[in-house]
Amino acid sequence: MLATAYCIRKGRMLRVDVVINLFPPVIAKFLDLAAQVMAIAFCVIMLKPSWNVMASAFQIGNVSSGLELPMWILYTSAPVGFFLGIVRGIEVLAISLKDFKKMLNERKGGDGE
Repeated sequence: MLATAYCIRKGRMLRVDVVINLFPPVIAKFLDLAAQVMAIAFCVIMLKPSWNVMASAFQIGNVSSGLELPMWILYTSAPVGFFLGIVRGIEVLAISLKDFKKMLNERKGGDGE
């Protein structure tokens, strides 16, 4: 789960590029923005349940059978990963929106000169 933020930052999310590449660049970029919004929404939705699992393991006092580590420490990776995914997702979305706006301006022929 901790790799979620890294994958979002590097643009390595699981998606079907074959379908997106069939569209013109402006529509493809819009679909990419929609995918980013959905990824952020997924992380937001999953943050609370993952926190609840971690908190439950903390309250029960579960430990791993091999190393006898408290399970809540292991389960912490999920809420931390989803939180970092939200932060990175918002960052990447802001950059992508800026690029999309620039693409639309260039398409209109208004490059500022």
